[in-house]
Amino acid sequence: GKNRGLNFAILNPNENPPILSLEDKKILRDLLFGEEGSLEQILNLHIQRKKEVVIKEELTLEQRIENALIFGETPEFINDINSALKIYSPLDIIQNILMEGMKKLGVLFEKGEVYLPQLIRSSETMNKAVNIITPHLKSDEKVKAKGKILMATVEGDVHDIGKNIVGTVLKCNGYEIIDLGVMVPKETILSTAKEQNVDIITLSGLITPSLKEMEKVLKYFQENSMKTPILIAGATTSPLHTALRLEPLYSGKVLHVSEALDTLQSINKLCSDEREGFLSEKLQNFKTLRKLYEKNKKENIEDTQEILSPVIIPKEIGKKYLEISLEDIEKYINLDILLHTLKVKNSNEELKIKEDLSFIFNKMKENNLKVRGSYGIFSSKKIDGKLIIEDNIISTKEDFIYKFINNDDYIGAFALSYKSEIFKEKEYLKILEELLNNRIVEAGAEYLEDFVSKNIWKINIRPAIGYPSLPNHQLKETVLKILDGDKLDIKLTSSYAMLPLSSVCGLYISNPKSFYKK
Repeated sequence: GKNRGLNFAILNPNENPPILSLEDKKILRDLLFGEEGSLEQILNLHIQRKKEVVIKEELTLEQRIENALIFGETPEFINDINSALKIYSPLDIIQNILMEGMKKLGVLFEKGEVYLPQLIRSSETMNKAVNIITPHLKSDEKVKAKGKILMATVEGDVHDIGKNIVGTVLKCNGYEIIDLGVMVPKETILSTAKEQNVDIITLSGLITPSLKEMEKVLKYFQENSMKTPILIAGATTSPLHTALRLEPLYSGKVLHVSEALDTLQSINKLCSDEREGFLSEKLQNFKTLRKLYEKNKKENIEDTQEILSPVIIPKEIGKKYLEISLEDIEKYINLDILLHTLKVKNSNEELKIKEDLSFIFNKMKENNLKVRGSYGIFSSKKIDGKLIIEDNIISTKEDFIYKFINNDDYIGAFALSYKSEIFKEKEYLKILEELLNNRIVEAGAEYLEDFVSKNIWKINIRPAIGYPSLPNHQLKETVLKILDGDKLDIKLTSSYAMLPLSSVCGLYISNPKSFYKK
């Protein structure tokens, strides 16, 4: 280390130095010197040491079951559960062995020592054990949960991958989950909350119209004098929006949560003696956010000055439908977002996830699944502050993209969809499959942009509808109409969410000066 510039070190004199092999020392040196892959090596060494400690000890039946939940199911797991049934009551096994194991796993998750995929796999192991034990329970026996949580994706929205992941995390931590699924009307949410006497409700949504639907739910709850705390979650939600538009609507307390760990920690607080102090702190944070927003609010006028370039004439105009093989788009698939979603990027779990994703992808190829797409290049005109293609209004002069289009110009449109449900009976692989579906349809969009740019018309940007450059979700209806979206089996909900879940549509703009809105 001294040869590489080390001039200061922190040591713990109370700790006995570990016995290290030459290979161990090499891994530590690589980490100190910043060698590529060294972080993964040291994490793998840490996990291996933990497993070695477990193996060295003479484990009891209870410890073997607990470790199967934490470190992964063993071939003896089912036999161990059946053996436990001969010694303990079914309820004791669930509450004192399985739930204790899951509690320890939850602590490790909060510390960052295990990752989301491990938690999901452990949930499958837990469910397998409970399925074996449940037939042995007496009719009046019931497993005591830490709390009862009602989860729903609001009406008009069909996205539930994040909600499903959070539900798995909460179940692993001893909560009873009532999942109402997607597109849930406010009346159903309220009536279920009353009938089931739930402790907490989570509302989720991915598209911006869901924010309005959440407002409707909160107003409805307020009108019906409900007091159950509600957690707001989803990609389009934020602490600021919750503070400004949602929290003031409902006196039963509204909080914002960002991801699985944040949700778990918030629910743990709400179901503990720390509830009142936690709520007071969160609501004070909302007040602070509102004050800062009002203080910093300025008149924000969109710059509508035109940014034009000479018209680029396409080699052909019109629309086409196509099917794209998974082999053709494979090189376009970017897994980084997926790995970050699961919080395994640059961790010892990353390689395992990539192997599982490769297994799923190969199964998709074996099933000859394809991305279905439609694209078109159309002549466009600006008439009275409106941008028109095929007799349809695509944009107005107030919109961000309007300034990039000439009075007589061309605009492209695209739509793609992809659906795979091979692993719908296996929770862990199902979640990975759903996440991979999203990456595949995005890869299809990349492939299609390249194809059009190389063969028909040079594309500079391809804004997707629902994002900052094209925030109006109603435009999906127009684009799908122009492109014959029924050929892709794409359907729109009342809030303009697209089905299948892994679908995308948007516009192509050729102007080399065009750019995405931040």
